[in-house]
Amino acid sequence: MKLKNILILILCIVLCPPIVMAVSDNTVYTEFTGGNSSSTGNGTEQSPYNLFEDALNAVEDGGTICVGEKGAFVNSSDDKPLVINKNVTITSKSDTAPEISIRKAGVVLGGNVSFKNVVLSLVNGNHALIAANGYTLTLDNVTYFQNTREVHIVGGTLYDKNGVSLSPTAGEKSKIVLNGNKTHFGNIYAGSINGSFDKDVEIDINGVTGKNIGKVYSCGAKEGYYNSDNFLDPNNEPTAPTADSAVYGVTGNVNINLNNSPICEIDGDCGSGRANVSVVTEYQYSSALKNIGLLTIDSGMLELIEINDDVNVKINSNGILDMSNLGECSVNDFYGGGTLVLAKDGLLTVNGTLSGVTEFQTSGGVNSSGIAEYDRLYIKTSKGDGSFTFNPYATQSDMTLDKTVGGFKTSTKTKEAVVLKSFGITGSEFNDTSLEVNQGYFDIPIETEFESSGFCDISMVPLVYTVSYNGETYGPRNSTVTEDGNYEGDFAELNMCFAPITDNISVSKHSSTIGYMDDIAEGVYDVTVTAPTASGNVECSFKLIVGDVTPTATPTAKPTDEPKVTPTVNPTDKPEVTPTVNPTDKPEVTPTVNPTDKPEVTPTTVPTATPTIEPTEEPKDELLPEGYSFVDIASNGNNLVAMAKDEGRTVAQLCYSKDGGKTWKASENQPLAEKATISSNKNSQQQLVYWKANNIFVAHGAASTYTSTDGVTWTENTALHWTTNTMLTTSGNQLAFGGQDSANATADLQTKQFANNKYVIPKSSGYYAQVAVAKPADSEGNVAMFICDRYKAYDLSFQATSPKYTWTLKNNNAGTMTENAPYDALYAEKADQYFMVDGSEKLYAVTDSKNIAKITVADGEKIVGVGASDKYIVVGTESGKLYKTDNVAVTAETKWEEISIAAEDKISEPLRNIEFTDEDTFVALGNTKWYNGKAVNSTPTDNPIKPTVSPTIVPTENPVKPTAAPTENPIKPTVAPTDDPTKPTATPTTAPTEEPTPDPSGYSIRYENGKAVVNAPSGKYAVIFAAYDSDGKLISVAVKQDAEITKANQSVYPNKFTTAGAATGKVMLWDNLNNMVPRAAASIPFN
Repeated sequence: MKLKNILILILCIVLCPPIVMAVSDNTVYTEFTGGNSSSTGNGTEQSPYNLFEDALNAVEDGGTICVGEKGAFVNSSDDKPLVINKNVTITSKSDTAPEISIRKAGVVLGGNVSFKNVVLSLVNGNHALIAANGYTLTLDNVTYFQNTREVHIVGGTLYDKNGVSLSPTAGEKSKIVLNGNKTHFGNIYAGSINGSFDKDVEIDINGVTGKNIGKVYSCGAKEGYYNSDNFLDPNNEPTAPTADSAVYGVTGNVNINLNNSPICEIDGDCGSGRANVSVVTEYQYSSALKNIGLLTIDSGMLELIEINDDVNVKINSNGILDMSNLGECSVNDFYGGGTLVLAKDGLLTVNGTLSGVTEFQTSGGVNSSGIAEYDRLYIKTSKGDGSFTFNPYATQSDMTLDKTVGGFKTSTKTKEAVVLKSFGITGSEFNDTSLEVNQGYFDIPIETEFESSGFCDISMVPLVYTVSYNGETYGPRNSTVTEDGNYEGDFAELNMCFAPITDNISVSKHSSTIGYMDDIAEGVYDVTVTAPTASGNVECSFKLIVGDVTPTATPTAKPTDEPKVTPTVNPTDKPEVTPTVNPTDKPEVTPTVNPTDKPEVTPTTVPTATPTIEPTEEPKDELLPEGYSFVDIASNGNNLVAMAKDEGRTVAQLCYSKDGGKTWKASENQPLAEKATISSNKNSQQQLVYWKANNIFVAHGAASTYTSTDGVTWTENTALHWTTNTMLTTSGNQLAFGGQDSANATADLQTKQFANNKYVIPKSSGYYAQVAVAKPADSEGNVAMFICDRYKAYDLSFQATSPKYTWTLKNNNAGTMTENAPYDALYAEKADQYFMVDGSEKLYAVTDSKNIAKITVADGEKIVGVGASDKYIVVGTESGKLYKTDNVAVTAETKWEEISIAAEDKISEPLRNIEFTDEDTFVALGNTKWYNGKAVNSTPTDNPIKPTVSPTIVPTENPVKPTAAPTENPIKPTVAPTDDPTKPTATPTTAPTEEPTPDPSGYSIRYENGKAVVNAPSGKYAVIFAAYDSDGKLISVAVKQDAEITKANQSVYPNKFTTAGAATGKVMLWDNLNNMVPRAAASIPFN
């Protein structure tokens, strides 16, 4: 090298600033901050590339492209796809998922590509898809942009409509990996678009919510139609590719692996073969599987709603395959090892080879088989050496499953099974303040009904118990059989036994199999009882509070001797510690009676144990915000959801109950808190339904539609939203709509089918739907739908087949249909009638649009609500009464019977919303309160009269329940402590003679109608309720901790505050239980 050149090089190194490299740790940055064609930036974090293509060109193979918060942009001058031809990871710079806007026509891989925590927006209507093309495509918490078109995933290659490849050379094997519950895409196709594919394909779906993925096809598809010349038309959207295994097959192997991902529908037809599906799940979920080669259940439970009859099935040891929905079904080879569940009247035919050892169950069992039929062939097979084990339902202990010439068959009946029809617990919280569990027993009241003939008792049913105590959960635990043949639930670690008998579950420390145990500890026990009924398992929960565990606040001055035992407010009948009156020197328990004037230690009017100070049941007038009232209700058995609206019917609150409507809570998110108006009918009670086919609740608002599996949390589903004037109804698999000037329906949670499928009522009619109701589809798939307003009614029919329905107008009628605008309607299948209620508070029975009859239920009664089960039709009145009749065709001559409501349960509010949780039991909602009732016949017809005296089921050697008071009073100490100057010299025997001085700055409290009425600056306070007998002894105390005060005259309810036997009482307002600053106090006026 010449000297001159060397000198120039040295000068450049010394004098020139260092060049900032575009790649740091093989990471390139991009963020769209400039124009569409502005190639600015150098790829550093400080100066990211403006265009994504520049970042893609700069990144090394195996590197990372990091997208800034403002997103990334891919420009395009043609309809070619974006080709990513290197191994690369594309991720976000922060936790926020940025948008990658792609104007090119789809994305095709030429290397292994991972997208992480980004949102993909495919702006171009052509090829709205990502094609793996023989490489690995990983989508980790990635979704398509919800305001743009749906994006589909393809395992194969992308061809145009003439069969010309738009992709680079394909790799050796396609692998599609979807991870995370945020991942959301359309359909998945294993093959190519507009062509075939000859590579193996693996599809792994991990932790993806089922509703976030469409259908999975094991072949390729013909691309959907899109008119690129009319791209400005908002209704010009590409249709989903149409799968076709005959034309666009996959000749390689296709394997689909589901890991905690409840995909609803999979078609395994590859064209030349069939896909294999394996399942790992922690939870039970349902799937429809078609054309599957091998189905493997590795672990967890899979419930099938459809399967091809020549599938090969393999159940590993931790797997459960539930085929009870299929009735009689067939498979080819069956490789056993786990658990197989069939219906009570089901049959599985194994046409191939049976191998392995499998546990057999019928549905409805808890830790065993459900109820099975005697002398029934359940598994038909003739090949192989496989076998089945069988743990029968407890009351069918004589039943066996035996191998016969034709397969496996249950044995002949030798005794009658005891079968529960219904089971319930009367109440949700029980207080055993007197420790009856340790003196004899404490009874939990229950309600039962049996299907079996002859004498039946709950002690003859194997209940399953789960107990939670002090943060630990014990169970679920099966009952054990006593020597007398009855069932008990033993929890030796808790010294607790549950012994059901007649109308109670008795809780005690004595077990027939264990004997007497130590005392049950004081505290709060959360108990769940699972009862096997003929229609499935019923779970009922309650809270058992043993002892008086209401807490006391920490005293401001500590005694010099640290107490060893935390006191209770009320001494037990036979205290095992020294009574808390006049303690001896250095007592082991702290006195619990209020001291006299201004003691040096703050009185422990509130005990020290941590209580359930918040009620388990919301007060019935505080569940809803002020001014709100219930407008709709829907149920899935004991799981209910309710909607309440404000006075203007513009915003809504959603609530849920999981115990059959006994207790309610507000949903954790409130999506209708802003826009819930149905402008065509503000009083509509058809904005909430349970869609059984998809096992979800659907709530419709003015701006969008939301779904939930249990009502606790809600998720937006824009694909289900139609118009602001939509009335919801279901017809089995279909969700049907009546709204504004048309009717519609869908069977698909994901695809927005409305544009081409609606039935338009002529504009000249000026029609606005006010109620809509549909019947279940008939055998040919036709669904009848009735829609009505005050002056017009229509009978429509639609063919329930997707993707496009055919609508037919059957009848229509004009005139005065109802006296006022109708606001609710339902279909009663047994009666084969629709029922409507309207604003004039009338009931209408409807056969069709030309046969609408006004029904008088009782003279002078205004009907405001209607509900139906398979057995009954129940109506609610404006005055809070309920009437019932049998679910048969209703005419003007139909007799209605008033349902008796106990005085303490009566709600003097209009009962507009009535929903059954089973064929007898219902919930009726008033404006802010609710009633749980039964529509049972007043006179039984077939069931025998229950014996007046139950047989001696509990062993006779059990102790008799003791009397409440002890037979001998314990000796009281005679000397009070004198060596502790900080303690009272004697335990007081009366209530304090001085009230705490209230803070004068706007605090007040009073007691009326069983509640405290509080005025205080907004915030959280402690409200204490105390009751004393005539001697000044504290007999009851309740604390509402963290009572939130938000308005004047705020109501605060106590939890289980007993005033029986009280002579005086006080209600007190403190800042909190930590500093105990008194703010106000008042006497309780006992009569």
